[in-house]
Amino acid sequence: MKYVLRVAAPSVGAAFLVMFHAVAPTPAFAQGSCPPDFGNGRLCTAKDFEVTGVVVSGPSECTAGETIAVELVVGLTATSNERYDIGLFVADNGGELIGGAQCSFTSLSPQTTVDGLFAGTNPAGLGPYRNLDGDACGDVASSDGENYRRFSLPSVLCEDRDGDGDVDINGLVVWSQNASQDVCPDPGNAANFFPNQSSKCQLAPDYSLPIVVEPPPTIEVAKRAFPETLQEPGGDVAFFVSVANTSVDTDPLQLTSLVDDVHGDLNGQGNCSVPQSIRPGTSYACRFVATVSGSAGESETDVVTAVAIDNEGESVTANDTATVIIIASTVPTPPSIEVIKFAYPSKVPEPGGTVVYAVEVINTSDTESVTINSLVDDVYGDVFSLGVSCPTFSGATLAPSERFICAFRESVPPAASAPGQPGDTVTDVITATGSSSGGAASDFDDATVEIIDAPSSLRSIKQAFPQTRPAPGGTFAFLLAVQNTSPADTVTLNSLVDDVYGDLNGLGTCVSPQTLAPSEIYSCVFSGDFFGVNGEFQVDSILVEGVDDDGSPVRSIARAQVELTDSVAPGVPALSVVKTADPTSLSEPGGDVTFTVDVRNASSAGDITITALQDSPYGDLDGLGSCAVGAVLTPDPADVYSCSFTIAVTGAGGDELVDIVTATGLHSGGDTVTADNDATVTILPDASEVLVTKSATPQTLEAPGGPVDFTVTILNAGTETLEVTALTDSVYGNLDGRGDCAEGAIMPTGTSYSCMFTEDVIGDAPTLHLDTVTVEVRSTTGAILYDSARATVLIFGSNGAGGPVSIPVSPHWLLVMLVGLLFLIAIRRTRDTR
Repeated sequence: MKYVLRVAAPSVGAAFLVMFHAVAPTPAFAQGSCPPDFGNGRLCTAKDFEVTGVVVSGPSECTAGETIAVELVVGLTATSNERYDIGLFVADNGGELIGGAQCSFTSLSPQTTVDGLFAGTNPAGLGPYRNLDGDACGDVASSDGENYRRFSLPSVLCEDRDGDGDVDINGLVVWSQNASQDVCPDPGNAANFFPNQSSKCQLAPDYSLPIVVEPPPTIEVAKRAFPETLQEPGGDVAFFVSVANTSVDTDPLQLTSLVDDVHGDLNGQGNCSVPQSIRPGTSYACRFVATVSGSAGESETDVVTAVAIDNEGESVTANDTATVIIIASTVPTPPSIEVIKFAYPSKVPEPGGTVVYAVEVINTSDTESVTINSLVDDVYGDVFSLGVSCPTFSGATLAPSERFICAFRESVPPAASAPGQPGDTVTDVITATGSSSGGAASDFDDATVEIIDAPSSLRSIKQAFPQTRPAPGGTFAFLLAVQNTSPADTVTLNSLVDDVYGDLNGLGTCVSPQTLAPSEIYSCVFSGDFFGVNGEFQVDSILVEGVDDDGSPVRSIARAQVELTDSVAPGVPALSVVKTADPTSLSEPGGDVTFTVDVRNASSAGDITITALQDSPYGDLDGLGSCAVGAVLTPDPADVYSCSFTIAVTGAGGDELVDIVTATGLHSGGDTVTADNDATVTILPDASEVLVTKSATPQTLEAPGGPVDFTVTILNAGTETLEVTALTDSVYGNLDGRGDCAEGAIMPTGTSYSCMFTEDVIGDAPTLHLDTVTVEVRSTTGAILYDSARATVLIFGSNGAGGPVSIPVSPHWLLVMLVGLLFLIAIRRTRDTR
């Protein structure tokens, strides 16, 4: 079984090599000249070269929409004997290439007629190149192997057009086929390389570079005040600030500014300081104390604003507010609670998916304990009946500054709703109510999940029957098969155009438009003539164009080659195979896929008996599903042997299973023939998550300290069974074997694992002891996930009578660390590459 992570699939059929070379200074390039539209509707679909590319300088990631500079070494391997005057174009700024506004250009130059000086195969890409036709521009021969050319691209738009997560460029290779008629006087003049027909150029409209396209960086800021209510004339309030990096995993941030509009620059106030590095999925938290004063009925609302930059220099800003209310001195401070809700992930591809909702309830009262009576989600109902951990907190009583966190998993959109469409949002609100001796308290918070577009795609195959005929040629039949490989969208095929035989609508059995559901296949057969002399061949391409149900254009190109042989020689026997998968994508961890294999006799004459059907990775197909050997096929495209088998395909999100079938047959003339074809199944990421909490008992100690029980709870909030593979504490190190904590615990979906260890916490007063536990788990499909949580212990002084020192603000506020509440954002999905 072959798994490939993030496979680039350029239209020219070449993949990028992940390697680097030492290179000399960049050669000159030209800008401003794009080949004009030569008006015959063809798309430069000839395939006279195999093209590879290596990024030798440029960023490893970029922010969508920005412009970057990239240095490439392009590799060109000629599939024909000789090609002359080779040029390369790339559209600048993500624009069109044929008829576009601006392109970068280079060519194979300088050139040499001395074989001993020929260095086109030097991976540095500096030449010189062969001079086979006597003009000023470089040429190639198929015997050269791979020729390299250094190419500077100063204006590459950071965009992912084909949905594979990497930067795509619009590239073109051009050449001349006639050594005597096409004379190139200047290798630096792009106009000398403009193609005038599709047979002299090769277009790669979505050529992938191994540069990750990131969305713009994002942060979330949370600010809380403890207490939220003070008796007049006021007093000290502890403000907590957290800044979470909610960007993608490849986007670390540097927190550069943290300013409060009332209390000023927070750098140096309390334990707040900038700059701070914040890894993706983690947060920075600090607190400061300020005096809030006023008369009864007054309030203070202040705003904290955070500014951060990512590793590409992109800036991001966010803010949050906190309000403190002043009440009369004769009125007791009322109980208060705060609800904080998060959804992970916050975006799911159409038509929807499963989301982990996590909710935190905090008692923000100054002195009152609060019993939580209800926790209700306006979309999903009573939270205390959802998930695994939430029901355990029904009726919980929280001391001042105490909190609980629970999580539940639901479908977005809800199961009873219609499938989601791109741009749809689902916002739900959780409301908590509580009571204490001082009265009732309530609060609410919401979370929004957005449905995003799942990119559509088509896979098309073209096959010729027969593949060869004796010269002068004759009529060939062509099979076109198009599969909708989109994960969710229906696609309507509006146009089927062959660059030799024209519009296929009404030709043979081909009819357009055609509407295909995901994984559905459309096939048709048409005929066309090809005449010539012995040795001539024709490569013609079908451009399949359509639109998905979101209105986005989709296209694919299928090619087939026919060849003319010696008129006295018999036709070459051949098989053709088409393999398809249904479905072509599955949510993690996978499921059943039905593979269909179609085999045809592509010979000009004679029958073929199928003698073997071998599959990689599933082995011999004889007897698997409906597949069997022994079928006899005549040389007629309508005579097809078809079989199918169903098998489980599993993997981690982002994996691709490339499944190859090889058919072997015995021709009636005695020759053994083989052919193969592949089908790909993509595993789509699922929201398999682990959530960790850590608590300390007791939370306060009189100096010099004493023993504390630390409890770690790990919740499997995903769809896969998880195994605990590492438990590490920032203060106490490896927890395996400490207390009753141990690695190797198995957690089926929806269950949790808890362990406890005891350590002495010692220090002078006042000391705030902080330690963080980090958990690593592995899923049954091999995914590795991490999460962390922090616990705090306050060591306070004595007033001489054995009691705590009186301070204006309840000491419990020191125990509320918003890193804990933002742990939900800190869920990071790190996957092994196997």
